[in-house]
Amino acid sequence: MNLDPLITIIYAHPQKRALLLFDAAGSQYSDLAELTTRYFTQQFIELINVMQQQHVISFEFQFNYQELHFRVFAFFATVCDILKHNYQEAETKALCRGLYQFFYPGWLTWLQIKQPG
Repeated sequence: MNLDPLITIIYAHPQKRALLLFDAAGSQYSDLAELTTRYFTQQFIELINVMQQQHVISFEFQFNYQELHFRVFAFFATVCDILKHNYQEAETKALCRGLYQFFYPGWLTWLQIKQPG
């Protein structure tokens, strides 16, 4: 999951970024981490279906929606927190890449996918 293009867009619009991250209380965007989580949880369910159809994941693999939701939330809530710290763009990208590298092995284990190598 390469978030670099999204981070570039977010940093290109600092006023909108500040609005979403700090001034969204009372709006439909007040909980950005939860909104992002809901969206990506749905995307992930679709991805699991595709990976099962392509025999990357066993058809026997079943998941609990709440468990999937909280796994996705753990990642995106941390991304939102990184964005709130207002680091320089390059550092934000590096932190998000490091976060992905941290989560990747856990996702492979949870999905019962053998790690390459």
